[in-house]
Amino acid sequence: MLLALAVLCAHGAYADDFEDGVEAYWSGDYATALAKHRPLAQSGNTRSQYRLGVMYAHGQGVRRDDQEALRWYRLAAEQGEAWAQFSLGTMYAQGWGVPRDYKAAMRWYRLSAEQGDARAQYQLGAMYARGEGARRDYKEARRWYLLAAEQDFADAQESLAVMYVTGEGVRQDANEAQHWYRLAGMPQGMHALGYRIPEDPFEAIRLIRLSLERDDQNARYNKQGDLHNKPRGNLQDYKEAMRWYRLAAEQGDALAQITLGMMYYKGQGTPKDYVHAYLWETLAAAQWNERAVDNRAIVASKMMPSQLEQAKTLARECVARNFKSCD
Repeated sequence: MLLALAVLCAHGAYADDFEDGVEAYWSGDYATALAKHRPLAQSGNTRSQYRLGVMYAHGQGVRRDDQEALRWYRLAAEQGEAWAQFSLGTMYAQGWGVPRDYKAAMRWYRLSAEQGDARAQYQLGAMYARGEGARRDYKEARRWYLLAAEQDFADAQESLAVMYVTGEGVRQDANEAQHWYRLAGMPQGMHALGYRIPEDPFEAIRLIRLSLERDDQNARYNKQGDLHNKPRGNLQDYKEAMRWYRLAAEQGDALAQITLGMMYYKGQGTPKDYVHAYLWETLAAAQWNERAVDNRAIVASKMMPSQLEQAKTLARECVARNFKSCD
């Protein structure tokens, strides 16, 4: 009994140190982040190993050192950390801290891509298209671009559009090219290239305006949430803040999803709810937001396996409903 209690207390301290390290890093207190993450990284925490890699790669709180970045990325990557695998692939592709090696880059990108990382899927597609690390293969390039594009990765969507414009690996198709340009947020793409498309000539302008209006609306929702979330005399109102953040989160805004998730985690404006905290952080993490990935790890450290499964199921259902009615 005493042994079990000691293990539980140690796990709690471990989770608290990770949370403190995450908070310190994202607030720019790199000295504290380094002090919190290093012991965790040395004990095998893959997110802390990855974070140390980032800090050495960018000179955050330490002198920039590509060799140290490479070392920490590798430790995390070899344990299956997708973000570290992607970063390690980039180090090899760019020749940072190691001789440029496209085959090694492709190997690490593939491991990350197979875990669903859209950035790695896109890079694999680009390497096949350029013939780097493997023989040029437009069919493979299209396959990886498509996997990333289906996750709304704009660079991959644009690359698919270009393939349909040039006819590299696919049959030339102006309509298909315009489809991917539109999804990439470039409805003017085909017009800019001098192609005639069958849509209304004002359609491109309309789509651009809708996109800008949606971004502006989400910014207003987040601003309203911030006003109620931050203490200003007697004006702090977590429930009202949650209402505004939810409006933006349901539009797919990652910043609002992150904030909403942490409000569930901390019990601000609602009873503590790790399942819904994990759900919203997962949705933001799917948009390649590093803060959300760290937050999700914090929440997961407090959850039972059954709660994790429930949260993952709810996240899949939420995506299927286009972020609506997720609570």
